[in-house]
Amino acid sequence: LAAVEAAFQKSQNVSGDLTRKLQDVHQDLKEKTKEAEALRNELENSSDKYKAEMQREKDEMERLYETEKNQIETQLQGCRNMVAYYHAQNEKLKEDMRQLRSLFDNQWTVPRGAVQLERSEELGHGGWGYVVKGTFRRKTVAVKCIFSAIISDKNLDRVRREINTMALVRHPNLVLFIAAVLDNPEGPLIVTELLDTDLRSAY
Repeated sequence: LAAVEAAFQKSQNVSGDLTRKLQDVHQDLKEKTKEAEALRNELENSSDKYKAEMQREKDEMERLYETEKNQIETQLQGCRNMVAYYHAQNEKLKEDMRQLRSLFDNQWTVPRGAVQLERSEELGHGGWGYVVKGTFRRKTVAVKCIFSAIISDKNLDRVRREINTMALVRHPNLVLFIAAVLDNPEGPLIVTELLDTDLRSAY
């Protein structure tokens, strides 16, 4: 019986030790749980702060983007308005040039039938054309015939400028410009006075 009691007492002591150890573990677990909960709360707070900071940065970037976009759109609209203005001015200038050209043309152009050519009497030739005798309003004249093969919009403008210059210039050493034909299918004609000599004979 004494042995049984001793064994029982020993088991009681072991059980008590185990209970105390279990209590210590339980207490330690509670403390660890509190620490983990505090850490989780801290992480959540940090995450919320991070999310709030990210949202503020996002909002600021969107605000800056909208501001920049509005500035660029305003500048682009200004450029479009300027392009439209200069386009309108260019069209107006073209129309003014057409009216001036028409005004000048009407002053010195004559129909093709007003000039008769004497092709058998060629007076000279060059890269742009040749010169023959002709008749204009019953007067013998010199007619410069421009080659149709070289006529383009650009070259026709050059011919017009040459004619406009000749129409404005008067000088004893220059042949007198009389008229021009621009509706000739074979090429423009420039009518000038016919001199009784030429440079080779004169010098």
